[in-house]
Amino acid sequence: MKFNPLFALAAAAALGFTACEKSPEQKAADATSEKLDDKAKDVKDAGDKAATEVKNDAAVNADVLKDKADAVKKDGAAEADAIKKNAEDAAKTLEKKADEVKDAPK
Repeated sequence: MKFNPLFALAAAAALGFTACEKSPEQKAADATSEKLDDKAKDVKDAGDKAATEVKNDAAVNADVLKDKADAVKKDGAAEADAIKKNAEDAAKTLEKKADEVKDAPK
């Protein structure tokens, strides 16, 4: 008997198609896996969105705090200048009195 190559090709194709079919359990597992992948993507996207919002809020708060810090620094510098001026004026007054006391006995 002669072996027919066309028959061999048809038999191999039939076995290949049968082997490629998925069982109902495998199909269910694939569907569940796909749903879980979609859920994981949704959770990741929600986490990214929340992280972006927190980062943006922190940046706004930092800007506000920086402005407040600048105002406090400016007020502190003005107050320090006033104290320094008062101290210099008091020192000049004391130096003037010291000179008057020093010159009085002459």
